[in-house]
Amino acid sequence: SLYNPLLTLSILNSLYNIAQDGIFTMQGETPLVSVQLANLFDILTYLSWKSACNEYEKTLNELHNK
Repeated sequence: SLYNPLLTLSILNSLYNIAQDGIFTMQGETPLVSVQLANLFDILTYLSWKSACNEYEKTLNELHNK
């Protein structure tokens, strides 16, 4: 089936989290609509950057806790 409720929920959750960050908010649009209208490449680049930052912080914390 093409409709997967868990995948849909995951995508909506990601959109909501990106919208909360507010960096794609366009004048005259809500943050969520702005994310939906944003360039997909920009969204994926931003998600990749956030993931890299989280991994860096995790590694840094592990090194300091040794």
